[in-house]
Amino acid sequence: MEPFEQNAHAVWNEAVAIQVDTAGEIVRQLKLTLERIDALTAAQPTDWQQWYLPQLRREVEQAIVQFGEKSGDVMAAGAEASWAKGVELVDQPLAEGPGGSAANLNNGAGRAGGSKPGIRLEGMVPRLDRGQLLAMQHFMTSKMKDVSTVVANRVNQELGLVVTGLNTPAEATTAIQGLLGGAVRRRALTIVRTELGRAFSTATQGRMEQARKAGVSGLKKQWRRSGKLHSRRTHDLADGQIREVDEPFLVGGEKIMFPRDPKASPKNTVNCGCTQLPYMDHWQVTHKGEKPFTDDELAGSRAKRDIQQIRDMPALASGGGAEKGSGWQTAPRPVMAPEDLALRTQVLAAASADGSAGEHLAARNLVDGREWPPVTSGMRYRVTLPADLKLVVEKADAQVHIHHDHPDSTSFSSADMGVLHDFPGIATSYVHGHDGTVFSAARTEGRYTKALDTEVAEAVKQSLASAVKAGRLWSREASEFRRHAINEAMARAGVLDYNVQWSPDVEVRWNSARIVIEGAIDAGKQAAQEWIGGGR
Repeated sequence: MEPFEQNAHAVWNEAVAIQVDTAGEIVRQLKLTLERIDALTAAQPTDWQQWYLPQLRREVEQAIVQFGEKSGDVMAAGAEASWAKGVELVDQPLAEGPGGSAANLNNGAGRAGGSKPGIRLEGMVPRLDRGQLLAMQHFMTSKMKDVSTVVANRVNQELGLVVTGLNTPAEATTAIQGLLGGAVRRRALTIVRTELGRAFSTATQGRMEQARKAGVSGLKKQWRRSGKLHSRRTHDLADGQIREVDEPFLVGGEKIMFPRDPKASPKNTVNCGCTQLPYMDHWQVTHKGEKPFTDDELAGSRAKRDIQQIRDMPALASGGGAEKGSGWQTAPRPVMAPEDLALRTQVLAAASADGSAGEHLAARNLVDGREWPPVTSGMRYRVTLPADLKLVVEKADAQVHIHHDHPDSTSFSSADMGVLHDFPGIATSYVHGHDGTVFSAARTEGRYTKALDTEVAEAVKQSLASAVKAGRLWSREASEFRRHAINEAMARAGVLDYNVQWSPDVEVRWNSARIVIEGAIDAGKQAAQEWIGGGR
C-alpha cells in the first residue's frame, strides 16, 4: 500500500476513533446523570409525599438539563475534530500521492525518491468555510437537548405514577434506569455516529470541490464500504463506485452526493459508516473497484455471501445482462424499432399530460403500418383495447405491437398476459414504466393459461414471503419485482418470450435484490414445469 493510501485510511480510522471517544463520553455523562437521579429518589421518604414532588421534579430536570448541555458541548467538540479530519482526508493523500496537473502550482517539497511532487492544497486554496460546520454544531447541540427534553418528560411521568399510587418508588427507579440505559442511550449514540460522520463527509466533499476549482484536474471520489459485519446491503453493493467530485453516487437507487448526505433519506444515512475517498486514475491503489470481503465477513454474514455471488457473476462483471445459459438466465433487453420508440414516447407523453393514475395504450400493425394513437380508460391498473383494434388482433394474420404504460413501473400483470395470449394478432406487447423501465413479451409454442399463471404466482409469492420474513429482502423489493419474477419464471419454463430493460435507478435495486429473487424465479419455474408436465 502506497504512503498516500496509508494516510487516507489512517485519517479515516482517526475519524472513527473520534466518534468512539465522543460516544464514550456521552455514555459517561448518561451514567453520571443516572447516578444523580438514583441518589435523589433514594433520599425521599418512603411514602413519596405529594408535597415534595415539585421539588424532586425540579432537581431531576436540572440533572437532565445538565446532561443535555454537557452532551451538546461534547458533540460540538467531536464535530470540530471530525471536520478537521474530513479536510485531512483530501489534503494528505494529495500531498503524498503522485502529482497531477496542478503539481506545478505546488511550492512544497517533492516526495522521496525523486518522484513527481504531490499537490499541497495548503496555500493553494483558502480554509474551508466554517459556516456549515457552525450550523451543524448548532443542530447537533439542539438534538442532544431534544433527547434530554424527552427524558425529562418520561421521568416526570414515572414520578407522577408513584404519587398516584400506580407504581412504587422502586418501580419508578427501575423504569428510569431502563430509559437512560436503553432507548436514550441508543438514541444518543445514533446521533453521535450519524452527525459526526456527516461533519466528516461534508468537509471531505467541500475540500474536494475546492481542489477541483483550484485546478486539480482528474480528482474524483470513490465510495468505500464501512467494513461493518451487518451493514446495509445496498451500501456494500455501492462499494468501489467512482464518480466525478460534483456527481452523486447511486446507492440503492438513490442519488447521494456523499455518505450521510443531509439531502438523502434517513434509510441511507442514519448510522452509516461508509466514507468517500479521494481518487485519481493514475494512483496505484490496493483496490481499484470494490474491496473484497474477508473470510470472517463471508462466514459471519449471509448478506455478504449473497453479494459475493452477485460480484462473481459474469453478467454483472461485464456491466450488462447475461445471455441465457451464461450464469443466471437473464431476460435480454427488448428491441424496439423507431416506430415502436415513437409510440412509447406518445404513451408516456399522454400519461404525463393528463396526470391520471390510469393506463394508456397505443398500437401499430406491422402488416399495413396502421397506428392507433394513445387511449385511456382512466382506470388504475387497466386499459381496454379500442373496438376497431380488437377486431384486428382477433385475426392471426395481423402482427400488432401493443404499447401501454404502468404508472407503478411493474411488469406485465396476469390480465396483460391473458390479453397477449387471447388475441393471436398481437405479435409483441410492451409495458413502459414511468421510471424508464421497459418490458416486452411475446407468445411461444408453450401453452399459457390463467391457471398456470396463478400456480407460478403462488410459488413466487411463498418464496418472496420467506425471504422477507428471514430479513433477506425488503417487502418493497418483493412487491416491486414480484410480477417480473413470475413472468421470468414462465419464460424459463418456455411459456413466454420475455425481455426487460431496467432504468438505471431500478437496475441498482435489482442487482441488490437479485440473488434472493432468483430463488423465487427458480421456485416459479419449477411450479410451471410441474404444471406443464402434469398435462394441466
